[in-house]
Amino acid sequence: MKKYLKLAWRNTWRHKRRSILTISAIAFAILIVAAMRSLQYGTYDSMESLAVRLYSGEIQIHKKGYQEEETLAYNLQQDAEDWSGLLASIPELKAFSRRVAGFGLISSDSTSTGAFFIGIEPLKEKEVTRFSSMLTEGEELQQGDDHVVLIGVNLAKNLQVEIGDSLVALTQGYQNQMGADIYIIKGLVKMGNAEFDRGIIIMPLANAQELFSLYNGITHVVFSTSDFKEAPIYSDEIAAKLNGDFYEVLDWEKLMPELIQLILIDNVSGAFYLVFIIIVVGFEIFNTTMMSVVERTREFGILQAIGMKPKQL
Repeated sequence: MKKYLKLAWRNTWRHKRRSILTISAIAFAILIVAAMRSLQYGTYDSMESLAVRLYSGEIQIHKKGYQEEETLAYNLQQDAEDWSGLLASIPELKAFSRRVAGFGLISSDSTSTGAFFIGIEPLKEKEVTRFSSMLTEGEELQQGDDHVVLIGVNLAKNLQVEIGDSLVALTQGYQNQMGADIYIIKGLVKMGNAEFDRGIIIMPLANAQELFSLYNGITHVVFSTSDFKEAPIYSDEIAAKLNGDFYEVLDWEKLMPELIQLILIDNVSGAFYLVFIIIVVGFEIFNTTMMSVVERTREFGILQAIGMKPKQL
């Protein structure tokens, strides 16, 4: 075996330049493949983490049917379940926040536009999503705030308003009751999503309940976990503890199927690109091997003539 290794080593460096070029091509391909895949998967993790913490949360609990209809008819009582008890019974759940979400019309002195209203519990929401970290101007919502809102930066531009200005909200609440109120802009948020930035309004939960005539009512509960990748497992554990005929428990993968499809498509296209690189390098290796064989036909013949077997050669 030592003899064969010695011969192989000498054969490798018979043409140093060619061997160095081939080894460099292989090393470069391995480096590119490893770097590209690491970058891709790191980007996917960042995208998923940001999307989860941006708005949807890792797990949501709704009344059955809300996900399809997204209407206030599918509302829950604020204290319908012992939400804190769920945290205690499932250690992987870290925090929860109750919300009210709905659509309406928002107006300034200059113009009006449609908007998406979200009522949150400010203190609890900090542990679930990153609304506060998206703040670009002004102040974040605090527990006890009343009739103040955070709005998207693009929405502020469209309405031609600034921090401290007042807005009038008009909505169709629960059981078709009309809701109207005036709010003061406390801050501007930039969520990195054009749809949110031009239409989101974040307000205290109590104000949203009043605006939508959902007194002591909510549309969903959002949970954060110790590992968002394991959210599907934790959601199944939550579902097992709740009435499956009344509640639906959805993890972030079910809440954002478009994101999963986008990542899958990008992953496949990236894999094709990397396969192409490997094929190119494979041709380089094949070319080097063929040149080594063709130019040494006489030498191989002599080795076989003195007794070297084809397998050894």
